[in-house]
Amino acid sequence: MKGSELNICVVEDSTLTLLLLQKMVEIFKVPIRVNTFTQGSRALEWIKNTVKDKEELGAILVDLNMPEMSGWEFVAALEEENPNIEVPVYIVSASCDPIDKERIEEYPTIKGFLHKPLKVEDLERITDTKRQSSSC
Repeated sequence: MKGSELNICVVEDSTLTLLLLQKMVEIFKVPIRVNTFTQGSRALEWIKNTVKDKEELGAILVDLNMPEMSGWEFVAALEEENPNIEVPVYIVSASCDPIDKERIEEYPTIKGFLHKPLKVEDLERITDTKRQSSSC
């Protein structure tokens, strides 16, 4: 991690949601560096070619409903391609379907379910959780 900034990957097909996230980080000065991808396959490629260890990537936020690859397909591919990955994944969705919340139990990397629209408190919780898990 660079300084105290948390490096996160956000996989979201809505450019408006990505813009709002970037603005929230800037306005509220959340210590996060955001790497955005509108396609799951591009995010997987970036993780494979760029991320060397878990300290380089603090968290992955992934939307459930995307056209090319769903959030579930993304997480399944992430875990298959990186069986030892320890980066926490958070599902980000407007879904209120209890089945979606139950389904997160199927994936060891998924650490939480965040409702859209994201709030600054959600981002702060992710950075606080990462800081606590990084300490002795």
